Amino acid sequence: MSEYVFKIIVIGDPAVGKTSLINRFIQDTFEADYKETIGTNILRKTVKLAKNKINLTLWDIAGQERWTDMRHVYYQGSSGCIMVYDVSRPITFKHIEDYWFPDFKNFCKEEKVPVILVANKNDMPANLKRVDSYEGNELGGRVSAFRFLETSALTGQNVEEAFKALSNVLIAQEEAKQKE
Repeated sequence: MSEYVFKIIVIGDPAVGKTSLINRFIQDTFEADYKETIGTNILRKTVKLAKNKINLTLWDIAGQERWTDMRHVYYQGSSGCIMVYDVSRPITFKHIEDYWFPDFKNFCKEEKVPVILVANKNDMPANLKRVDSYEGNELGGRVSAFRFLETSALTGQNVEEAFKALSNVLIAQEEAKQKE
């Protein structure tokens, strides 16, 4: 069994559900009360994928403007990135392309850090969704995401899939490096 350690950063606007996604993945829980992340929360989870043991360090990075000056420190050493927006708040979608992706590219100095784009709160009723799947998929291409997924931290829809998909890409990158 091969063992890997990866640092995953989770970024996006405040209240898009970054912490909720991580909590759903790690503890299979959901807390409806919003609690602002202060700076960053660092959590760990070990997963087994096929013949591999993966130790994930998940960096839940605060989205509030007052943490902008610290983000570059949090991005350093990232293996992968999950960019999150809220399907009911189009401004969070717009900020992925206008702010989060450029910020990530500017401060994440490692080469070929894979990005997955996540449209969270997909459990919302159709009349509250303001960003559709087509727009999300198009944005995924513009921000060089290898995958676009619609998720719900509330129901658990595609949450585990997002983290496992990113882990599989990271394993493939590591195996390719070892063959060089």
